[in-house]
Amino acid sequence: MVRTPFELHTPDPDHVQELVATVLGPFRLRTRRASYDAQVRHDPLGELSFTTVGYGNAVEIDVDGVDSKALVFQWTASGAFDARTAGPEQRVSYLNAHLVRPGTPLHMRCTPDCRFVIVSGDARELESAVGVLSGEPDRPRLLPQVVPRTGPGTSLARCTDFLHAEAQRADSPLRNGPGLRPALQMLFALIMQAIDEGAQPARPGRPGHVKRAQDFMLANLAGPIGIVDVVASAGVSMRTLYQGFQDCQGVSPMAWLRQRRLERIRAELMTGSPEETRVTEVALRWGLSHLGRFASHYRAAFGESPSQTLRRR
Repeated sequence: MVRTPFELHTPDPDHVQELVATVLGPFRLRTRRASYDAQVRHDPLGELSFTTVGYGNAVEIDVDGVDSKALVFQWTASGAFDARTAGPEQRVSYLNAHLVRPGTPLHMRCTPDCRFVIVSGDARELESAVGVLSGEPDRPRLLPQVVPRTGPGTSLARCTDFLHAEAQRADSPLRNGPGLRPALQMLFALIMQAIDEGAQPARPGRPGHVKRAQDFMLANLAGPIGIVDVVASAGVSMRTLYQGFQDCQGVSPMAWLRQRRLERIRAELMTGSPEETRVTEVALRWGLSHLGRFASHYRAAFGESPSQTLRRR
């Protein structure tokens, strides 16, 4: 993966092709117009990268076979493209995302106003997460080509948009901090949720499943754990574990984890010195790296801000 961000705006689409090929591998570009306003922006974020490409006119793209280790997950910021891989042609826009299986040939026909966002990474991470989340870690699962970004995929769209925005921030805490792993696991879980929405709900999880997950989370409250880790600790599918937590606790596993972390933070603030204790440092130490959401969750849980708790001592 190219780990250095770059940006280019040029009337030469071949120049953009050369740059994109350094990130995603070789492909063939067919142009059909005389005028182009091509641009590309590449933003790495840990093991992921976000590459935004627009040619400023209609193009066709052919890839003989996506890298067998590469995850390619793409949608459009504007316009649309028709994609064909192993099955029938699919129309892709902002409303859905195209998941390209490793090793699969790809043909794309882009509208003149098409500007698409490509998320690339290690496909093995997604495949491993899908196995764990489905409760069948040793059984490969064939994922669909198109995943919704509206309806059951609304949260997925928000997650990908958030990660894309963070990739463009040089000072993002996700770039080198512990928050990236849980964020990526949430991305994988939301892909699964968008795909599985509408399936028959699993039977309620047994208390043993819930207890195993709770024990794991309590033992790793300060660690960078995500939903895939939690599901793996329970030994059941994500759907079964969520149902078990809803039945036993009335909340999702990650909401339960957040509440336990908030309680630890509150205990530390209530005993800390206002002169020496820093709220941000305490929150980060207990695994809450999204500080804006941390403050709102804290107020919702305890009826006051973290700084008010610290000053009340």
